[in-house]
Amino acid sequence: MTAGVRINQLPPVPIMHWKKFAEVVGIEEGVLRGLCARDHIPSICFGKHRFINLARLQAMCLNDGDAVLQAIGDRSSPGKP
Repeated sequence: MTAGVRINQLPPVPIMHWKKFAEVVGIEEGVLRGLCARDHIPSICFGKHRFINLARLQAMCLNDGDAVLQAIGDRSSPGKP
């Protein structure tokens, strides 16, 4: 490869088809559909196809983790049960 050749690679797409997500995570498709319908799992639709929004799901998980750590810290403070 010469120094003048530049390869452009697209960033990974942060979505996954809902059926593949159910398979990878190990839950039934019906359960996942229910979680998406109740907005517990963020999803987006392109036409008639539904995809899990992995970027938003990761952000939700990280934010919830911070909330749990903060709650644990609050409980360990003096004067708190």
